Amino acid sequence: MSESQEKRKILCVDWDDAAHTDGWRHVERIAKDTPIRCRTVGFVMSETADKLTLAQSLSLENSTGSEAMTIPKSLIRRRRRLRL
Repeated sequence: MSESQEKRKILCVDWDDAAHTDGWRHVERIAKDTPIRCRTVGFVMSETADKLTLAQSLSLENSTGSEAMTIPKSLIRRRRRLRL
């Protein structure tokens, strides 16, 4: 793992995601749908005023990461820094 990867922060982020269902459902049930509360843990790849990008894994051999997720900050409810 590169030195810059060693210094990356690890966050646990609670956020709201859009709910989606498929198939036919009664309209009264559809009206009761709510967003899904999610929790994501990952290495901070980038952060701006509007978004946070985390990667689930970082390579120990080169400067690559996998399973990246970008979360709009407007959907984030809570974030905590984790320390190893």
